[in-house]
Amino acid sequence: GYDDAIGKLKYAVRDAKALRDALVAAPGGVPERNVSLLTDDGDPKHRPTRTNVSDQLIAWFGLARPEDMVLFYFSGHGVERDGATYLMPLDASINNPAFTGIPLSYLKTQLANCAAQRKLLILDACHSGAGREGGVMGNATDQELQQAEGMAILASCRTDEKSYEWDEKQHGVFSYFLTEAVSGKAERDGDGFLSLSEVNRYVHDEVSRWAADRGIHQRPRATVDVSGEMVVARTTAR
Repeated sequence: GYDDAIGKLKYAVRDAKALRDALVAAPGGVPERNVSLLTDDGDPKHRPTRTNVSDQLIAWFGLARPEDMVLFYFSGHGVERDGATYLMPLDASINNPAFTGIPLSYLKTQLANCAAQRKLLILDACHSGAGREGGVMGNATDQELQQAEGMAILASCRTDEKSYEWDEKQHGVFSYFLTEAVSGKAERDGDGFLSLSEVNRYVHDEVSRWAADRGIHQRPRATVDVSGEMVVARTTAR
């Protein structure tokens, strides 16, 4: 896990594994061989260090074909520094995010340049060095998330909001409802296909309701710059 200077997260690994399992288990879902999972408890090549994440970005995005969907999911900390946002890998230093973090702008560029026509970036982070329980999303990240040329971005909260963890479920709140959505609960029209619009609506409504019931604020946001509807997964038609 992260060192104490960045702030511990209790459920980021569980979040990532649960979403992976939901994507693989969906009818006609993602083949497990097409998923690269980097978690703290992985082997040395599958731990989310800066080098491993960077290598995986280049390798996997390079395999994409026009008919593919590429999904990048991150559950962890982010830091804003000097007008830029950095995702913090396992070995990042809070004192030097520009050198040890992964610029969100770089990640978006790599995603934009891959050949896939369907590109989805999902971030469960409050983008603060104080951690999900200690900080809020800032203006620099908000501006970055508004620019989604040729892709869709789902983020766990909005400016001046935190992304919370849910001890009862042992997951981040956003990731918990995201996994429920991908598992089929978001599919409303019975056509057997789970659209990005359905996922976004379900996650936004459920997370916002969860927060309101506790007298706090967390509202997921979506920025979509793609033509037509994006199918995320198949479901069992009702």
